[in-house]
Amino acid sequence: MGTIDHYLARPAASELCETLVPRQGSGRAKFALGIKHYPAAGKGPELRQFLEERVRTDIPGRIGAHLTTQVAPPDGATFLVPHLFASLAGLDAFRAAGGRTCHSKPS
Repeated sequence: MGTIDHYLARPAASELCETLVPRQGSGRAKFALGIKHYPAAGKGPELRQFLEERVRTDIPGRIGAHLTTQVAPPDGATFLVPHLFASLAGLDAFRAAGGRTCHSKPS
């Protein structure tokens, strides 16, 4: 069996991630919008709590989401939230609701 090296423009990157909140929601996802968050100094625990709440919140257009963090990141902590959609119309609905429900601090 051959290698994939001749198909690559540069070496593949790999990251070991820990799942903090498993997939929420249901349905077959056709599209995923991954948003990586970089916490301000000393704000990692607060950002994690905020993101955990958002992953568990129903947001228009989104059929699911989960939360991961990179294990031993070389450049500091990050949190990745892949938002899952059944269609591009779902992504549009999610973006339309984004300012109010996705990035606002919970009340």
